[in-house]
Amino acid sequence: MRCNWLRWMWGVLPLGLLIAFAVSSKHQDIQNDLAARTEAKLQSVGLGWAGTAFDGRDGAISGQAFSPTQRREAADIVRSVWGVRVADNQTTLVELQKTYTWSAERDRAAVRLTGFVPDSQTRASILGTARELFDGVEITDGMQPARGAPERSVWLGGIKFALSQLARLENGGEVNMRNAEFAIDGRARTISDYRRVRGALAQALP
Repeated sequence: MRCNWLRWMWGVLPLGLLIAFAVSSKHQDIQNDLAARTEAKLQSVGLGWAGTAFDGRDGAISGQAFSPTQRREAADIVRSVWGVRVADNQTTLVELQKTYTWSAERDRAAVRLTGFVPDSQTRASILGTARELFDGVEITDGMQPARGAPERSVWLGGIKFALSQLARLENGGEVNMRNAEFAIDGRARTISDYRRVRGALAQALP
């Protein structure tokens, strides 16, 4: 009788392992599917800073938002994805900067961008302008997300103006923004560039 019982146990054990493996595999498939679909949805609406982690159908949202509104939007998007049961909003806000700074410096190898950006759209616009003005030159992005920027059109207009002046300077030139203040330092590439920079500073400030 004991031998029969042992043989029955050894027969059931592999079946139990197979069932446990199948359940675990299905669990992982659900998590992967929800993570992929929520990530795609967040990316499509410009909230790619938010990440998700799932335990079955229960998700946790992480990342640093640029505003309280973005935190709510990210949670709403995740909750709207079919199959999500819980969306625990664990996001935080990026740091608030009272003095909002930005700078760009060029050398023989690259144009280095540092300072703060208020959102991912502004970052993309700045990088696009830099690549257009400095065609063939490596653009190094060292900008950090932060709240507290001046009004977006003013801030972005000032940075585009700064980059256009930097393009007329030799290697070693630098431009800086501090809130709504602008500074430029360097040597113009040509007499024509020097006159254009002087003229822009005299009358074309954004």
